[in-house]
Order: sequence, then C-alpha cells, then structure tokens
Amino acid sequence: QGLNGSLAITQTDAGIDSRLVWREGKIYRLDFGAGVLAFRSQAGSLRLLQATRIPLLDGALRIDQLRGQDILGAAASWRFSGRLEPISMPALCAALAWPELAGQLGGVIPGAIYQRDELNVTGTLQVDAFDGTIRIDDLRLASLFSASPEVFATMHIERLDLETLTRTFDFGKIEGKLNGWVRGLHLQNWQPVAFDARFFSPDDDDSRQRISQRAVESISSLGGGNATAALSRGFLGLFEEFRYKRLGIGCRLERGICQMVGIGPAAGTNGGYYLVEGSSLPRINVIAYNRLVDWQDLLARLQAAAQSEGPVVR
Repeated sequence: QGLNGSLAITQTDAGIDSRLVWREGKIYRLDFGAGVLAFRSQAGSLRLLQATRIPLLDGALRIDQLRGQDILGAAASWRFSGRLEPISMPALCAALAWPELAGQLGGVIPGAIYQRDELNVTGTLQVDAFDGTIRIDDLRLASLFSASPEVFATMHIERLDLETLTRTFDFGKIEGKLNGWVRGLHLQNWQPVAFDARFFSPDDDDSRQRISQRAVESISSLGGGNATAALSRGFLGLFEEFRYKRLGIGCRLERGICQMVGIGPAAGTNGGYYLVEGSSLPRINVIAYNRLVDWQDLLARLQAAAQSEGPVVR
C-alpha cells in the first residue's frame, strides 16, 4: 500500500536512477512495513544504491546488496545479500497458520540468487528456540508466485530443552536435551510432503532426564494399540514421573506415509523398537511396533497427544 516512485531500466551505458517507496505490504501471509529502494540502471542491469531495512512481522529484513542482470531478458536474475533480524517464532507461525513455536528466527544471508521463479539461499539461517539452536541450510524456494509455492531445506537441531519444548506443546513434561536433523525437507504450499527426520537424546546429555506419566502416554499415542490406557490406570498411575536413559523418534515421509524408527530395536519384542528406554526404578520403556503410519493420522495424534492405538508400554 502507498506505493510511489518508478523503476527505470535502460540498456544504454549511461546510468539512470530511480526509486520505489511504500508504506506497507504483504508477501503471501507475511506483513512487511515501510521501505525505500533506490536503484541505478545501466546496460540492462539494476543495482541497489544503498542498504535498506524493511520491517518484517516483528523483525526486519536488511538488504545490503541487490543486483539484477538482464532485467528485460528471459534469463533475468537477481543477487541479494543481507541479514534477517530476529523474527519471533510465534509471530511467524501465526502468519503461516503453523502450530505455535517459541524462540526467534534470524541470521546472515551471505548470498541469494533469484531466477526463473526460484530462490536459492547460500549460508545458514539460525532459529534460537527452546534454549537451543536450529540451523537451516540449503534453502531453496520454488514457484514463489504460484498458488502452491515449494520450499526445500536441510535442518540441524542442537540441544533443545525438552522441558521448554513439551511445555509449549502441552505434551506432558519431559526434562533433558534433544538433538536431531531433517534432511530432504520439501514443503508444498507451506505443508510438508517429504522429509527424513530423526530426533534423539544427545550422547553427552548430562542434564536431568525425567519423563512424566502424561508424556509417556503422549509418546505412546504415536504408534498404535490399546495397552497404554490400561497400564496408565494401573501401574503408570502410581507414579508422576520416571527416569529415562534415552529417547528418540524418526520419520521418513513419502507419499503421505511415515516410515517410523526409534532409538534402537527392543530385544525380545518381535520387531518392536524403543521410543523411550527407561533407567533405574521404576523402570518404564515405551516400545512401538508400527513401522508405517499415515502422516495425517500422526499429525492428529501429535495434536491430540491422547491415547489411541499405540505401542506397548512396559
């Protein structure tokens, strides 16, 4: 809104200046504030004359360099470098209609290239969330101006605080740290359609490791079976929390189906795998059996964090 100015492009060697000014705007669901872009065009190219800062949600995008080549040609391309000043994850999640996450998203963008409706970002974006870090690499956005944009990326997760994480999602209380990675992430219209992900306890985690009865039930609900409810009313109901040695879960999503893995095979269970391996007494293990789970069903279980046909808890 409030767009003023012009964008002049010349094919001659004599430079010509122009600028664009606006009050506010929106890209997809992301609101941005007032900004000014001052350009110089020469020989079919266009470059930003001075760095600029554009408010974005509750953070900002700083553009240090912006240059367009062959602007009027079929192979027009743009090169960009700058910085994403921290945006709060609650604001971003609300804008994209995602489940709310705590923390901030920000980072340096050493370089990005936009050509033929595709944006490739070099460098690493970092999310500071849940007292840990999430690094985003190999970020690529395709079909940006279509009805169904696509996103591709790799993510590395380091030492998230599980107590903060589980409190955010009302999942039941878990104490400890969490590492992980997401490879081959593919979002279509901002929803995941493919990835290979693992989340697990770090080998060097020396923090307090505890899991509540409710969290046991929530994790149990991710697999399938009805033994969880009966045990919860009996043995599990006698204790508020348990010690654990390690925990973890993985999903390889393809064609709407998750191929599930845990932290290792559970001996003597005929194909079961640990989601939680207990430690000391009272000892409790969460063992899953289903290897193939419908993605939408898994999302529903995560959201509900309720008892369903799930793994055996013993």
